[in-house]
Amino acid sequence: MKWSLPLCAGGYVSSLTAVTNLSYPAIACNKLPGAGPDATDADTSGSSGLRYDSGANQYIFTWQTASSFVNKCYEFRVDLDNGSSRTALFKFTK
Repeated sequence: MKWSLPLCAGGYVSSLTAVTNLSYPAIACNKLPGAGPDATDADTSGSSGLRYDSGANQYIFTWQTASSFVNKCYEFRVDLDNGSSRTALFKFTK
């Protein structure tokens, strides 16, 4: 997962503490976002964790998914320290 947090005044948020939680609640593939059960904290592969690439002005999180995700839908959620959150929807086919 890669994303940027642009500032209204220009530049980008680059502090890792701006991200307070990463999670992926399962959602019904034919329902609106948020229709699924409680979120599960997102796993990362190895020790990569969340990092910030200052050259590309983006956060990078290597999300470790499981084979049990096949034919299921998830809402990947990034919670921020200002109380807001951002989401991306995924349907796994393999």
